[in-house]
Amino acid sequence: MRSLFPMPGNPWPHDMMIRVDDDAQPLLELLWIREAYELRLTGDLPPLLCDRPDAGLEPTDRGRWEQRWPLLWDAVLQHIATLEPEPLMDELDRTSPGSPERARLLERLAGPSVHDEFGVDAAIGFESWREQNRAASDALRDRMLRESPEHRAVKHLVPAWRAGLTQIITIPCRGDHTRSVGPRALLITDETRADPRRFAGALDLFLS
Repeated sequence: MRSLFPMPGNPWPHDMMIRVDDDAQPLLELLWIREAYELRLTGDLPPLLCDRPDAGLEPTDRGRWEQRWPLLWDAVLQHIATLEPEPLMDELDRTSPGSPERARLLERLAGPSVHDEFGVDAAIGFESWREQNRAASDALRDRMLRESPEHRAVKHLVPAWRAGLTQIITIPCRGDHTRSVGPRALLITDETRADPRRFAGALDLFLS
């Protein structure tokens, strides 16, 4: 999102562009797997999902999954925070279907994969869960667009942008979880972004 043209008195700088990723499937798949398989994880990880899936699935190798999940979470976050899809899409348009070059570009676009790490059937129930919660997710997204959290928090957003922030990544987890991802991205929960005070606090943390 950005201002279309300079406006006197508009607190949003004309050249400030912020991308909001509020439906990153690789992150949602990992969060679903963590709870559906009841993985026992430690560390500075996101809180539980707001809409929790049914639990009780059994991983093929619990010890390995619990060891690999935090590493894959970090890898997926880094990929989302550093991916610049437009140049890759332009390159993709110039490649032939089925060519090795096209396969390499598609792999770079996709990034680290739950299926490669845990198997093709690991997230087999994910789409059903996602579809069950689609209406609530769409309603929240529509409300966010109408209320524009970034415009409400523009006084805190501008200093963060001047410090390098260009991307906000949100996850549908309970409570707060704020984390800088590289020099340009900030990970927060939907709840944090929806609350002006908490969102302002998260943006201020990006500066620290």
